[in-house]
Amino acid sequence: MRAAELACHHGLAEQARRYAVGIDPDGLGALGRAQSLWLHDLLPGAYAVGRERVAELCAAARAVAPGHPALAQKLLHAAAGRCWWQRTRADDRDLVVRTLEDLRPRPFDARDLAALALTDPLAASREPLPAACGRPGAEDRMLLGQVTHLTGDLRRAAGLLAEAEAAVRADGRHGRLPRILVARALGEVWLGTEWDTARELAEEARTTAERTGQADWAARAAGVRGVLEALRGRHDAALRCAADVEEASVHLGQSRQLSLAALARALTASGTGRFAEAYAQLRALFTERTTPYAFEEFWALAFLVEAAGPAGEHADAAAVVERVAARTRTGRAPLLDRVLAYARAVLADDDEAEARYAEALGDGAEEWPLLYAMTRFAQGARLRRRRRLLESREPLAAAESVFRSLGAVPRAGLAASELRATGRKEAEPVGEGGAELLTPQQLTIARLAARGLSNPAIAERLRLSPRTVASHLYQIFPKLGVTSRAQLVEHMGTCDRE
Repeated sequence: MRAAELACHHGLAEQARRYAVGIDPDGLGALGRAQSLWLHDLLPGAYAVGRERVAELCAAARAVAPGHPALAQKLLHAAAGRCWWQRTRADDRDLVVRTLEDLRPRPFDARDLAALALTDPLAASREPLPAACGRPGAEDRMLLGQVTHLTGDLRRAAGLLAEAEAAVRADGRHGRLPRILVARALGEVWLGTEWDTARELAEEARTTAERTGQADWAARAAGVRGVLEALRGRHDAALRCAADVEEASVHLGQSRQLSLAALARALTASGTGRFAEAYAQLRALFTERTTPYAFEEFWALAFLVEAAGPAGEHADAAAVVERVAARTRTGRAPLLDRVLAYARAVLADDDEAEARYAEALGDGAEEWPLLYAMTRFAQGARLRRRRRLLESREPLAAAESVFRSLGAVPRAGLAASELRATGRKEAEPVGEGGAELLTPQQLTIARLAARGLSNPAIAERLRLSPRTVASHLYQIFPKLGVTSRAQLVEHMGTCDRE
C-alpha cells in the first residue's frame, strides 16, 4: 500500500495500479480495508466510481477514527474531493461536513480545512488558516494552497503553491504537480502582469497530467488554456480547448470541468461582439444549485456584468450580483470583494457611479491587473458616452496599456477604439513632459525604468516589491501617453533627470 501511494505521488500510474491490484482484500482487517479504500481513491482513473463512494468513504472514516485519526482525515479529504469533482448534491456535501465536524476537533489543521473547502468554501473561509504542521513532501503547503485557492484568496494561495511546487519538484513527486500548476495558472489569470506565465503553467500541467495518467487534471488544464486563449483573442484555439474539455467530461463522468469550458465559449462570444450569446452562457452558471458557489462563479460574475450592457441585461445582472453578495456575506474572498466592487460600479446609476468607481479603484486595485483594466475601461467608456471626453481619456489609456501588457488583444483593441472616439488619435504625452502628472515616487520609478532598470532592480533600489513597481508602471504609462518602455525612454528624455 505504501509503495502504491508513493508511486502515485511520483507519477508512476501503472506501477501504482500494479501494486494496488496485488493487495488481497480478503486478508485485510477493518483498518486494512479502510486503507485500501483510500488508496484506490488516490489512484489515477478512480473517477470511474461515482458519488456513491462518498458515503462509503465517510463510513470508513468513522470506523477508523478512534485509533487512526490521520487515516480518517485522508478518507474525508477523498470524500470531499469527490463532492468537488462531481459537483454532488447538497446531501452528499452535508454528509462530509457532518462527519468532519463529528470526528475532528477544532481548530482544524490543513487537511481538515481542505476537506471543508472542497465541500463548503464559505464555511472554510471563516476558519482560521493553520500553520503547516510538518507533513512530509510539502503536503501541508499544498493543502493550504488548495484551501486559499478554493476560497478565492489567490494572493496567499500563490505563495503557498509556489513553495509546494518547488518542494514537489525537488522530491520528484511529479504526480502531485498538475494540481499545483493548474491552481497557479488560474491565479495568474487575475494576478499576473502578463499571461505567458499562466499559459506555460497550464501547458505543463496538461502534459504532466497526461504523462502520469491523470485525465481529470489534463482536462482541467485544457479548460484553463481555453479561458486564456479566449482572453487573448485566439478564439479558434479557445473553442478547440472547450470541445476537448467537454468530451473529457463525458468520458470521466465529471461536471466540474464544464464551467471552464463554458467560460472559454462565453469569452470567445464576447470577444467577437456576440454579447447576448456570452451573457446567456455565463448566466447559466448561476442557475445550478449543486454547490454553495462554484469557484468559477467569481470569474463568471465579472464577465457577466461586462456583457450585461451590450446584451441589454442590466436589471438581470444587478439581481445576480446582489444574490451572490447576499450568499457570500459571511465568507467573502478578496477576489470576490473586488469583483463585486467592479460590478456595482458598472451597474450603478449616474448619481452614484462616481463614488462606486472610486471604491472599485481604491487601495490595492492595481494588484489585480485584469480587473483593474476592466474597471478603468468601463469608467472611461461611461465618461465618453456622457460626452466628458477629456476626463475619459486617462482611464481609457490606462485600460489599453494594461490590456496590451497582459496580452488581452480584443480588449486592448476595444479600449483603443474608445480612446480614438474621444478625439485622441494616438498615444501622446499629456501635458508638458507629463512629469507633473506623476507622484514623486512614480516619477522616480519612471526615471529608473527609462534608464533600463528592470522591475526587480527598481524594487531593490526603492525597497519595494517588484509587483508594486509593476502596479506603478501601469499607472505611469497612460499618464505619460506611452505604451512601452521604449516609448518611456523617449518620453523621459524631455523631462529633467535626477
